[in-house]
Amino acid sequence: MALTDPCPKIDDSWPGVMLNYMSAFTFIILFSSASFWLYGAGCFGSQEMKKEFSRYGLGKYRQITGLLEILGALGLLFGMLNSVAGFFAALGLSLLMLLGFLVRQKIGDSILRSFPALLYLVMNGYLTAVFLGRIINERL
Repeated sequence: MALTDPCPKIDDSWPGVMLNYMSAFTFIILFSSASFWLYGAGCFGSQEMKKEFSRYGLGKYRQITGLLEILGALGLLFGMLNSVAGFFAALGLSLLMLLGFLVRQKIGDSILRSFPALLYLVMNGYLTAVFLGRIINERL
């Protein structure tokens, strides 16, 4: 009886090499976390962010938004070890992105300009659902 190799051969072509090493779930966690970390940090010093939040009519909420985004980014990473933390981080970021999308619609931004908020809403909504599924499975 021949033993088969339990590790499949890896395609070294890009982007296949990255996707062979991690799941879509992990990739979205890392991508979303890095994005929110950078955007959140920008809320504290970037002149461009100050202008954007003023345009939204939310200048006084810029720093709290940045802090929530940084905490959400850290929560997503911690969620790789603790599904409850990941669930609440993804849910919070989803809510932030829903509000961000609604604000952009209210001030008359196009769908194209609002698309990043919608994309991050969908990504973090997916993460929320997967984390919830993991929590339920852990409890069974």
